[in-house]
Amino acid sequence: MTEQANQESNATTDSSIPGEALPRSLPGWLGHVPPNVQRFAGALLDKRSTVEKRVSELLERISGPGAAAHELRVRVEDARRKTQERTARLRMSTRSATADALSRVQNAHAIRSLELAASERLDVLADDLHRVASRLRVAATPAASRDADGQGSESTGNAASAPGSPPARS
Repeated sequence: MTEQANQESNATTDSSIPGEALPRSLPGWLGHVPPNVQRFAGALLDKRSTVEKRVSELLERISGPGAAAHELRVRVEDARRKTQERTARLRMSTRSATADALSRVQNAHAIRSLELAASERLDVLADDLHRVASRLRVAATPAASRDADGQGSESTGNAASAPGSPPARS
């Protein structure tokens, strides 16, 4: 009889709460769910199925006539209802935790993409600054060589002037 009850309870998928298989096979819209949330949700469903199996066994045992049996059935059904309510609340908190984890992951991805974009912009800016510096060096080099050439000719022309005196300007 117990084996038959186990088979019946295993075959029965009485689920008044939609999405019971959420932790085991997550829908695609949830994205990544942390392993600790998956373990918690899996343990919760295992506990619920264990309680439901035990309740179905007790219902089979007390299915005889009498007021005591009826009272026990009412208590068992009340316990089953409370278990389902607790499971629903825990499932909602698990979904909430999953959504929080997902938003943290999405925020981290957004931050990484912003950092990458900023890094690329800094690279472009550094390249532009390098080009400007190169142009300034090129522009400054002929002027410096002209000044050096001009001073060299002036210094040779003023060789007779006293040492330490400034070169004469024309």
